Amino acid sequence: MSALPSFFSRGGPDFSTPPARRTIQTGIQVPDIDDVLEDGYSPADAEPDTVAELPMVVVEPTPAAVASVTVAAVATEEAPSDEPETVPPVYLGGARLLNWANTASSGMTVEIMLKDVGPREVNPFKGLKYGKGSGQRFKTWVGPYNDLAEISLIDELESVYFGESQLSYYGDTCNKGVTVKVLLDSGPDGVNGKHPFEGMPTGAMEGMDLYVRFIAIDDQEQPIAKKHAPKNSLLHRQSEVRQAHTFSRDEEFVNFLHKRLKRLIGEARPEVELADNPRAWALEVVKLHLGVEHLRVMNGEEVDGIEPRKKWKALASEYMQSSEYHTRLFHLRR
Repeated sequence: MSALPSFFSRGGPDFSTPPARRTIQTGIQVPDIDDVLEDGYSPADAEPDTVAELPMVVVEPTPAAVASVTVAAVATEEAPSDEPETVPPVYLGGARLLNWANTASSGMTVEIMLKDVGPREVNPFKGLKYGKGSGQRFKTWVGPYNDLAEISLIDELESVYFGESQLSYYGDTCNKGVTVKVLLDSGPDGVNGKHPFEGMPTGAMEGMDLYVRFIAIDDQEQPIAKKHAPKNSLLHRQSEVRQAHTFSRDEEFVNFLHKRLKRLIGEARPEVELADNPRAWALEVVKLHLGVEHLRVMNGEEVDGIEPRKKWKALASEYMQSSEYHTRLFHLRR
């Protein structure tokens, strides 16, 4: 009888000899090279004498094969894509109708509250050019809010307005939240004589719920990303006249002037009533405080322009240190 157990006779490693002299007594399945590479194996890890060198076989391609590859490569490079390049909208989401207007001087405008802006986010239109003459233009879609708007192609849904618009201004206030006001195109790319929001409920609480999309476009009316759109210059780089107009659109600046009205202008009174047009009222107060008939006087380099500029800088500095200004910042950060 053999002194070795029976399972050694079936083939397998022989552990009866020292480790340095062991031999494999059975065939071992060598893994495929692709499997080895998937496990992180590198050919450099192999022993030099364990890898058999294979002769290199060079296959000359036929002319037909070369021609087919060349045509395929050219077709791949030159064939246009069926899918248009997707440009992210400046804003896409829920909104609320705050106000609309149709006047000879301002045209057809609509002001809306942006409901899907987070408490720590800034106004998505911040930095873009605004104003009737130079405001950023958009391809605009506005329709009644419904659950399908978030999961379907909104172009296929019924819209209140579908056309081009121009950015008039944007704001962040305690009363209205994050807002944007746009000028609607009254031509063939917009409306035809009648304001599309006429008769709809307005207001911060009772206004009609909407779903909107604003895609910025260039001068050739092609969609562009917001980062490629022209930007407004920073406030401290704007002229004093431009700063005055910018501040006058801020509701908290209007409140700031109203609380200090007597100290700023004494017994004088603006020609415009505050309730009728807060922005125009604020500009009138500023002009009375500076003692000028027109704000453009501040652009001059004579004494008549230097003194009003000094007074404006002092007024702007006082506002940015006031409780009204910091209340506005608290609203933006919460």
